[in-house]
This record gives sequence, structure tokens and C-alpha cells, in this order.
Amino acid sequence: ELAALDADWGSFEPAAQAAFEFARKLSFSPYDVAATDLDKLRTHYNESQIAEINVAIAGFNSTNRWTGPMRIRQDVLFEFTRPTSPKYADTFSLVAPAKRIADLGLVAAEFRPRPAFESWSRVHERLSQARKRTPRLPLADVAVTEKLLSEKELPIALANQQWVRFLATLPKPGSDRILAYHKAMEHGTLDNRSKAIIAYVAARQDRAWYALGHALERLKNQGVSLDEIQSFDSPATTKSKSDSILVQFATLITADPAMVSDEDFRDMQALMNDKRVAEAVYITTQAAFFNRITEAAALTLE
Repeated sequence: ELAALDADWGSFEPAAQAAFEFARKLSFSPYDVAATDLDKLRTHYNESQIAEINVAIAGFNSTNRWTGPMRIRQDVLFEFTRPTSPKYADTFSLVAPAKRIADLGLVAAEFRPRPAFESWSRVHERLSQARKRTPRLPLADVAVTEKLLSEKELPIALANQQWVRFLATLPKPGSDRILAYHKAMEHGTLDNRSKAIIAYVAARQDRAWYALGHALERLKNQGVSLDEIQSFDSPATTKSKSDSILVQFATLITADPAMVSDEDFRDMQALMNDKRVAEAVYITTQAAFFNRITEAAALTLE
């Protein structure tokens, strides 16, 4: 069953296959998710279930970017009690993005190039479109959202933000996620400027326009100039060495988390203490979650 999950989705029910396809796309190329992808899910799932699938996939993307780069050890090592059947032993994975290499059981991770960045004129166009688009998934009423925020002792003003209203449609998992994201961005020991840079880099990499709008507002509030912001798209041109290192670190965890090395961590440790480095990783993982839920649902940028 594990081998089939990796290499032969045809052995699963159509509903599961649709969810797997969506998971792969939202994980590896979130910028390609379109309304038609959600329509395929609607053949098998209702709106609430689709929202939950979206949140679950985004959550796993967040977790993977924490446990992988941080080299978190497995609590329990899964034991394979018998060899893979001949049917699947040499079948190429549908999931792991690796090239086939003859007679090699383990294939090393490799960089997955993402599309070149759009021009800034195109960025402004996409942000403008994001302010006019209609969400693909339902949002909770503001009154319902306010009640949920009150129960979590969160600022009531958040009820006007669409990412909060989207998560509020899933009361238990949604409220926990609202709390986690809000606390990550508003509390902790990492400075707000660094958090805003990470949010920008992750949103730019994922082409998450709603998230990018929020990140730009954060950078503006931190007094970061447009020239500085645009330099983050090409770290080699960034005047500040510390900004350049932070941008490269956030880029790697966002786009190629399996490629993060000990040297990448040492570069960060030269800038800040271990607690802040860990927080920088965590903020990047939260961005991976935020980008996916907001862009798959095509939320309207406030």
C-alpha cells in the first residue's frame, strides 16, 4: 500500500486520487494552482472538506520545512517487515521529485528551479487583480469570526481579514492556525523587519499574491524602501550582507527545503543566536502555510 501510494495512484479510489493530485501540485508548484483544480475536488468533496484538504496540505508543507532543515530525528523508525513486491520494486515515484538513476536505491535530493521572477510592473498587475478577485472557497461571516477570535483572546480587528475568515470556516483546526500564525508574526524574539523579509521572500517564491500584499505592507511599516525590497529578488545585489544571507536562507527553505545544509545554518548563526535562527526557520514554515491557504482559495487582498 505504501509503494502504491508512492508510485501507483490508480489503485486508490477516485476521490483519493483527486486529493493526491491536488496535494502534489499545491506542494511543489503552488503558483500553478487554478480554479479548475478545486473544481476537480468538487466532484468528490464539499466546500468544507476542500477547505480542510487545503489547510491539511499547507500544514504538512509547513511541518516538512521545519523537521527537514532542522534535522529533527524521527521519534519512531518505521520498520519495513518485508521487501517491496516485484510489481513496485523498480517503479518510479510519482511523489519524490528525483531523476531516475539506474541501479541506485537512494536518490539524492536536487534543486528544483522555479520560474524566473516577473517584472515589477507585472507584480503590480497581479496585486491589483488580487484586490478584485472573488474567493474560490467560502468565508465565515464577520460575526462568527469575531466570536472565534474572542474565545482565543485574539484582536477582534483580525475579523476583517480574509485569511482569518477563511480559517474560521473550520472552527477547531482553523482557530488553532489563526492563533499560531498571529503569534508567530507578532511575538517572539526575532525582529519584525526580519520577519517581514522572510514573509516577502516566501510569498515572492510561491507567487502568493495575497501573502505578498501583506508582506509588502509589513516591510513598508518597517521603513524598508522599494529599492531594498526589489533587491531581495536578487540577493547578490542586496547591500546588506545580513539581509542577503537571510533572503537566501528563506529562499532555500521555501523552494528547496531538502537542500538546506549545515553551512546555511552556520551563516545564519553568524548573524544571530540559535533561538533566533530557529525562529527564522519557523517563520518561513508559517509563510509556506499562509501562502498555500490564501492563494489556493484566491482570497481577495484587503
